[in-house]
Amino acid sequence: MTVLDQILGVCIEFVGTTLSICGLNGQKHASMRAQNNDNVNTLNLGFIVAFCVFAIGEATQLAAQGFGTQALVASVSNVSLCTNALIAYFVFKEHLGYRDFAAIFIILCGTIMACW
Repeated sequence: MTVLDQILGVCIEFVGTTLSICGLNGQKHASMRAQNNDNVNTLNLGFIVAFCVFAIGEATQLAAQGFGTQALVASVSNVSLCTNALIAYFVFKEHLGYRDFAAIFIILCGTIMACW
């Protein structure tokens, strides 16, 4: 595989991982809204849209395997931990301390070094 294929695989994996995490958190958000409105048994359009985003993200991650090596693509999937933590902080208003932000920074630095 060429270097350009590897870079493309990393970019596709990053997009796929981010979409998957956004879809998962969208499903959580849609379910929480339905429970708060007592609409648990009705069709939840937000959940369906979020599931579609999740499915597109997973398909994108699968496509990334065709461009980059498995070791490289798997190392980029660590970004999902950071994305999930940031979504929890900004969307769900969960508390993240300095240690959490330091861990996110370390994970991102490690992922960049592993890809380099």
